[in-house]
Amino acid sequence: LSGRTRETRKGSVAIAGDWYSLCQQLFCNSPAADLPGNVAVFMELQQNLASMVQLAAKSGPVDLGKKDSDSTGHPEAYLQIQCRLEEAETHAKQLLDKVLASNGFQAPRLWEESIKDSCLMWSVAVQDLLQSLERLSGRQGLFLLPLRQAVKDQQGLQEGLAQAADVSQRLQEASRLSCLQCGDEQVKGEISFLCREVHVLTDALLDVAPILASFPKPSPSLSTRFDLLCLELTFQAKALTGHLSSINADSEHALQDAFSPRLSVCTDTQTGTESSLERMVSGIQAVQGIVAGGQEPGPCREDLPRALE
Repeated sequence: LSGRTRETRKGSVAIAGDWYSLCQQLFCNSPAADLPGNVAVFMELQQNLASMVQLAAKSGPVDLGKKDSDSTGHPEAYLQIQCRLEEAETHAKQLLDKVLASNGFQAPRLWEESIKDSCLMWSVAVQDLLQSLERLSGRQGLFLLPLRQAVKDQQGLQEGLAQAADVSQRLQEASRLSCLQCGDEQVKGEISFLCREVHVLTDALLDVAPILASFPKPSPSLSTRFDLLCLELTFQAKALTGHLSSINADSEHALQDAFSPRLSVCTDTQTGTESSLERMVSGIQAVQGIVAGGQEPGPCREDLPRALE
């Protein structure tokens, strides 16, 4: 039985990963004088996780792909995320109760093991939550996969950095061009905000990744920060993409009609294709006119002709 328990614990430690190492640093391997600061750090981590769940809910419908067994857009997916968060919060409270009861002093061995067990349970619950959030993000985070793999394998970093930066830049440029076609000031404000968020998060991610990739065993606090940055950028990009899809829906339909005429409801394929192409050209010319006329103020105005091209 003890052998099974050890194997089970070993498996749980592997699942918990750097979150378990970070939790132990905060509550098992630090002086009593650092306890108040460590508790504050832990509480901030919990708040960040709660904020991530809120961000996921705001980022748009679930996008799991047609081949997934789960239904797209069902509220059950969000309910599952909320349950995972509540489980992590429950373990966090139990852990803090034990830590504060010890007053940060060196505890007897059994008490110390109890705290480690609570650290492990919280860390596994956090990993369950993060995995659920990853599934909820659908295909949106695929552009970060090369970078995440490069950090894990400590090779291919430059390619991963380049792809993440390129996709982020293209998304920001598409956002600025789409704003030119949007007449809703509130939506334009939301797009501008999300665009800035994507820019800031991308810069932060590109700063952290090389540091992580340069150390065989990086700091747990840095590696967990990297995980959260990847998730936050994914959900902000998802929210931004949702706005762009809505604004450019007519152009998207025109592309579908032009290049996939079998999907079109138009009975005359030739006429439908020509009409769709005319709509596309008309939209492009309208944006060209706005850009050429200098009707878009702001510090990024000089980037618009390049993005349009």
